Amino acid sequence: MANSILGEGKEKLAEIRDVVVHQNEDIEKISALSAEIERNERALTIRKKQVKEEIEGTLKARRAEILKTFDDEETKLEKQIADENSRRTKVRNGQVSERIDAETEELRREKENLAAEAKKLFKDTKTPAFFNSSFYYALFVPGNFKDIILFILVFALEYFAIPCGIYYFGLGDARKPMYLVVIYVICVALFGGSYMLIHHIADKYRDTIAKGKAIRAKIRDKDKKIKKTTRSIEKDKDDSNYDLESFDSRLSDLSRQKDDIAVSKKAAAETFDKETKNTITEEINERSRQEISELSDALMENKKELADLQVAVQQKTLDIAQDYEVFLGRDNVNPDVLGRMYAIMEEQDLSTIGDALEAYKKESQQNG
Repeated sequence: MANSILGEGKEKLAEIRDVVVHQNEDIEKISALSAEIERNERALTIRKKQVKEEIEGTLKARRAEILKTFDDEETKLEKQIADENSRRTKVRNGQVSERIDAETEELRREKENLAAEAKKLFKDTKTPAFFNSSFYYALFVPGNFKDIILFILVFALEYFAIPCGIYYFGLGDARKPMYLVVIYVICVALFGGSYMLIHHIADKYRDTIAKGKAIRAKIRDKDKKIKKTTRSIEKDKDDSNYDLESFDSRLSDLSRQKDDIAVSKKAAAETFDKETKNTITEEINERSRQEISELSDALMENKKELADLQVAVQQKTLDIAQDYEVFLGRDNVNPDVLGRMYAIMEEQDLSTIGDALEAYKKESQQNG
């Protein structure tokens, strides 16, 4: 058990006050050290994050720069290939057209001869040229699907479009059902009469028209053969019939260059990921290593100082409680009270701390 300090003099009281003041200073230092450690930890975390972001950003930018070089070259080659293919297609189409012309030349000549034969036939028999027109054969002597479609369209025009157009758009507000009937009667009489008249006139040239129809059938047959030959040539994928070797050689060379760039690009990316990446990372880390090391060392020193100081303050707190608070009371062991007690001893010429404590209590009761 600690010896009582109540019988000690003012020198002991001054000593106690110095101990308490020093203890309070250490407590304040702990608070300041804690705040400084927090700042240093935050600064270290921020700096490490900055370095990490710099590494990631630099790696991403450098890798993109390397790959962009290859991508640009690939784009150039792709354009060259596209241009070369376009020129090849243009030349091929021209040669295909020449081949079609050559292989259908005889058929086209025969078709022209048949057309000339028909024209001569109608001229020699003094048959009006109208009876040798596609319009006439479609309406009066249809011979194929195209003629039938034309016949239907003309019929719809004469007996639907024209009557309804006149009735709905020509009469305006004066429309009456009876007018529509009259319009239809007129159209039937006009167009039907014209049809009968043309048919009657055509009867005089029956033989010529029949021969003309037969010639037209032969012309259609030639057209079918020309179309068949044309489709066959256009679908033919064998380009050996055309002079395209120079284009194919150039395209093969461009394609090889593109493949070589793709291989080089992959190799460059692998080299970057396996080697260059580590080198760049190490360079950036090296630039900031000293700063981060200094921050880390300072932080460790502060933490060690804080830990030592906390242990010392803890021990001193126990010592103060055991040596002083047990005699003076916890509330009285503070610099202000101890300072006042020292002043009382001098003012009242007291010799012991116990007397000073009693005098301080009386003074406090009087003031309180």
